[in-house]
Amino acid sequence: MKHDPGRVRVDTPRRSAEEGRGSLSLPWRVWSVVRSVILTLAAALGVVCLVAFGVSFLVGVRPLVVISGSMEPAIPTGSVVFTRTVPAAELAVGDVVTVERPRVGGLVTHRIVAMEPGDSGSYELTLQGDANRTPDSSTYTVSEAGRYMWHVPYLGNVALVLQSRGGILTVVAAGLLLIAVFLLDPASFHHRRARRTRSRDDT
Repeated sequence: MKHDPGRVRVDTPRRSAEEGRGSLSLPWRVWSVVRSVILTLAAALGVVCLVAFGVSFLVGVRPLVVISGSMEPAIPTGSVVFTRTVPAAELAVGDVVTVERPRVGGLVTHRIVAMEPGDSGSYELTLQGDANRTPDSSTYTVSEAGRYMWHVPYLGNVALVLQSRGGILTVVAAGLLLIAVFLLDPASFHHRRARRTRSRDDT
């Protein structure tokens, strides 16, 4: 086998130089860390939301936004209240319940101050808000009601904002930004740049 001494080729130094030129710069390294944190937080938030939704669905928990201050200070305005529907026979004076208003419609979340048994397992509930001086003007005839379990302060304000036009646009913009963060991968950029560098050197 013949060798041409004028065409001896040593690849190792060239490859080392390529690796040096292809390494990520400081801004890209910083962006890699920031990107990892953003994606991790987004994934964690998504998992928490899915778990909360699944548990609520399985145990029959219903979230409601409090838009008045009738139950302050126990339940501040703007809170999200979580209730679970139970038979009226399981309720007791002192429980906070969510029931439908008989005439005006909508829901009310107040405390039971008195209750009397009615027909066919129903009960007549007298409700009063903690911040109100007098009970509600009419009683509530119910066979079941949503009994208060817990609440998250101020979360309802966020939910109300997200339901507005500006909130919807904000959610869409945040989703697009998250997609852009996912696509802007420093490792992929590094790979493409190193490949272009090798292609130019080979040429």
